[in-house]
Amino acid sequence: MASGDQISVGGERLLSVQEVAQILGICVRQVWRMVAEKKLPLPLQMGRKATRFLLSEITEYIEKLKKERIRTSAGSSGGGQ
Repeated sequence: MASGDQISVGGERLLSVQEVAQILGICVRQVWRMVAEKKLPLPLQMGRKATRFLLSEITEYIEKLKKERIRTSAGSSGGGQ
């Protein structure tokens, strides 16, 4: 399979750890740290060495960060005097 091939199961796009790192703008090691800290969802174990993340779960994580940012900025915009 070529490196540019997209993998999907039941219409759900699957991402490699490298793709997740690229999407989030972090290194692969940081992706695994975040999984261990339960900040990112567990990947699917496709085989002994093959793991894949669901695109929908990574998108959900990003949406959660956006909501937290909005909530945090709304809470801090009260003029701190």
